[in-house]
Amino acid sequence: MSAPAYAEVRAVACGRWPEILSALGVPAETLRNRFGPCPGCGGKDRFRFDDRDGRGTWICGGGGDLQSGDGFDLLAHVHGWSKGESLRQVADRLGVKGTDDRAARRDRRQQAQAHRRSYLESAFYSELLIIVIGISSRLSDREKAADRAYMAAHPEFRPMPDEPFDREIEAVQRLLKLIPLLYQNQGASHAA
Repeated sequence: MSAPAYAEVRAVACGRWPEILSALGVPAETLRNRFGPCPGCGGKDRFRFDDRDGRGTWICGGGGDLQSGDGFDLLAHVHGWSKGESLRQVADRLGVKGTDDRAARRDRRQQAQAHRRSYLESAFYSELLIIVIGISSRLSDREKAADRAYMAAHPEFRPMPDEPFDREIEAVQRLLKLIPLLYQNQGASHAA
C-alpha cells in the first residue's frame, strides 16, 4: 500500500477546509473571510481565511512578510509541519488511505468530484440569490406609483436607480468565475 497522493487528498478536502482545519487545531474563530489575528504567527490583524474555490486559501501579512497558500500550507504555518506532514494529517482526518487498487482510487475521485460540484453549485446559487434578493428589494423599495405615472408620461425615458448595485455586481463577477469551474468539473465527471 502506498501513501495517499496529494491530488487525491486535495480533491477530497475541497469545500471541507473549515471543518478539517478546526479539527486539526486551527481555532475556528480565525476561519472567516475577515482580517483578524493570525493563528500561526500571532499577528493581531493581518490574517484572513478566504477559502477560494474551497481550497482552504488564506493570507497573512504578519511582520511585513506576506504569506499565503492552501489548507495544507495553513497547517504548516500554524503547527510548523512540513507539507508532507500536513498531507498525512489531512488524509488521516478524511480517512483517505494510500492504495494500489485503481477501482478504489477511481471511486474516491468520483466522490470528490461530486462533492466539489455540490460545493460549486451551492456557491453559484448563493451568489444568484444575492442578485435576486438585491434587485427585488430595490424594486419594491421604490415609489412604484410615481414611477408608473412618470413612465406613462415619458415612455421614451427609462431612469436608472440612484443607488449602485455594487453587491449584485460583485456577485455577478463571482458567478462568472464559478461557471467555468462547474462545467470543467462536469466534463471531468462525464469522461470518467
